[in-house]
Amino acid sequence: MILIATKFGQAQTVIDTMTIFPNPFTTFTTIHFEIAKNDTVTLEVYNLYGQTVRSFFNNTILYSGSYSVDFYADTLPNGLYIVLLKYGFNKQIAKKIVIQSSTSINDLTNNNKNFVLYPNPTKDLLTIPIDGQKIIIVTRLAV
Repeated sequence: MILIATKFGQAQTVIDTMTIFPNPFTTFTTIHFEIAKNDTVTLEVYNLYGQTVRSFFNNTILYSGSYSVDFYADTLPNGLYIVLLKYGFNKQIAKKIVIQSSTSINDLTNNNKNFVLYPNPTKDLLTIPIDGQKIIIVTRLAV
């Protein structure tokens, strides 16, 4: 934590922070962090086995200020991950993120008479345009 004097003589506290939004997410999320002073920064995402799945900065010197990176989860399985921001010699901020399935429709046949809806249960309202008769199978696919 650093105290900075303003031109009015009042002290303002500047702290190092990290936020991730949206979380949970399906496709991508934005990792936003602020550092109070110039520092060496490493920003990585880990799976629950401790393996690095994405690396955005690796001992990179950054000026004090705000930074944002988009984290795309297109090739990663659904589940829990850890975002770790390391800076300075021994400081770090860790946050959990969750990659979850999106609700979508997959065609099973070329004639569009059958399709699958997932995940089940869903959180939001899902509208299905139906033209004629359809067979709807509701299931939860294993990840």
